[in-house]
Parts: sequence; C-alpha cells; structure tokens
Amino acid sequence: MHKTKLVVTTMLLSACASMLPEEQQSKLNQWKGAHVNELTSSYGPPHKRRTLRDGSCIYTYSYNYPGKTPLTAQEFGYFYSYKCEVRFTLNSEGHVVSAALPFGSCKKYVIERPAVSADTSAAR
Repeated sequence: MHKTKLVVTTMLLSACASMLPEEQQSKLNQWKGAHVNELTSSYGPPHKRRTLRDGSCIYTYSYNYPGKTPLTAQEFGYFYSYKCEVRFTLNSEGHVVSAALPFGSCKKYVIERPAVSADTSAAR
C-alpha cells in the first residue's frame, strides 16, 4: 500500500513539475540579447558552463531544495528534493539566445531582467 502511494505521489509531482507557467518563461525570454556580464551580475557565476563546438556556451544554474509530502494521522510523509535548473544558451559573442527550465517550474529562481536604460542599450 505504501509503495503504491509513493508511486502515485511521485507521478503527480512529476506531472506538476513539468508544467511551466507562462510568466516564468516570459521572464526568462527577457534575457534574450543580454550580454553575459549582465546575466552574471544578476545570477552570479554559473554552476556549470559548457562550451559547444560552434563557440556558443550553455550556462546552467542549479538549485536543490527539500520538500515533504503532507502527513496524515495514520502514516508518515515522504521526503524528497526538488531539482531546479535555469539554462541559458549564449552565442559566441556572449549574448543570450535562449533560456529554459529543463525540469519545469522554478519560480523561486527565475530572475527578471533589470530594465536597461536607452543610453546603455545604444552602446551595445
């Protein structure tokens, strides 16, 4: 019985985690065109950096945080860990060309791009 509940709970959590709210993707899309310096000033250095053959890079920011299923009066809850990754693909000139959340929702770690003044954007 407990194994069945664990399997069902895992399936439900997986289904929920794969849903990506539009507002999160919208915030990530704001980073398109941003220079790597702007990205790292908001997110910090990436946890993982992979350079591709064409000179582009993938910056990955990973976060793990614990969770727990609800308890009932008759049984113990299950502990689990959420994995959240935010990935940015940068072209060979160091500008963001795409952003994604490969594990689904990551609201806590999606940072909105700061507004860019007209003077700063003209210099680019």
